[in-house]
Amino acid sequence: MKIIFKGIVQGVGFRPTIYRVAKEM
Repeated sequence: MKIIFKGIVQGVGFRPTIYRVAKEM
């Protein structure tokens, strides 16, 4: 969840963050 928050805050790495989270799930 921390990674998602960081990605949203940055905005630039929004899609990459979701992709990484999906892979971890």
